[in-house]
Amino acid sequence: MCPGGRGPTPCPGGRGGSSGPPPRPFAFTSSAGHALAGTLVPPPTGSASPASYAILLHGLNSHRDDSILPALASRLQAEAGVGSLRYDAAGNGASGGPFRFANYEEEAADVARAVAALQAAEAGAQVVAVAGHSKAGTVAVLAAAALSLPLCINLAGRFHLDTGLEARFGEGLEGRLAGAGGAGLPVTWRRGGQPFTWRLTASDVAARRGPTAVDVGRACASLPASTSVLHVHGSEDGVVPVREVEAYAASSGHCAASEVVIIPGGDHNFTTPGSAAAAVE
Repeated sequence: MCPGGRGPTPCPGGRGGSSGPPPRPFAFTSSAGHALAGTLVPPPTGSASPASYAILLHGLNSHRDDSILPALASRLQAEAGVGSLRYDAAGNGASGGPFRFANYEEEAADVARAVAALQAAEAGAQVVAVAGHSKAGTVAVLAAAALSLPLCINLAGRFHLDTGLEARFGEGLEGRLAGAGGAGLPVTWRRGGQPFTWRLTASDVAARRGPTAVDVGRACASLPASTSVLHVHGSEDGVVPVREVEAYAASSGHCAASEVVIIPGGDHNFTTPGSAAAAVE
């Protein structure tokens, strides 16, 4: 999944068509001191030196083996000659720490920690890409800008962060938060088929709208001109409207390559027939 076409174009340093070693566990510490659990997929045996890797990020209330990340990791290894590290964000999956709704900048800082841990563990490792799904699409852009990575892949990310909150949490959100004080509002979702309760705080909403909100447009504008950017979105995404990809594309138009791929019939998680394979390609 590299810009330049729908086919499997090798990423920098890649060597397509080679078999690779099996995945193995990989743990490191987050920027807030939490233990994060990951999966390292090494590049193919005999791949170019320095070895190339991608960081793969899951979306909100998810984990590293959900959605299309495992398939993307396999394709990167087999077709592009690129290894990968995917991990559970803090408070998700097997990782420690509290679950948080809108900690975009913290999760971007964790990408930097992942890069450092990977380079310390794998001699000569070179991180050439970051890919993120949904919430992590925004995180990927923040991280790619901060780390000057060669390739950024945004999978169904939301550009206008001030939208979508009422659809999730109901009307009068700010007033209800004010009435709850510092405790925040209890929210119950499902995780692995079981109820999971967490608290939405005023800082979560402030990260999405208001004077201190994460500025996605500024993050896109901060991407180095040498960075290649790929925006992938499903045409039938009912969570993040497909029009969001247009704002991402416009804001990253200064980059060396900025490509948009719309997956016909694809939903937010690329679960509709054929959409996962199309997104990975």
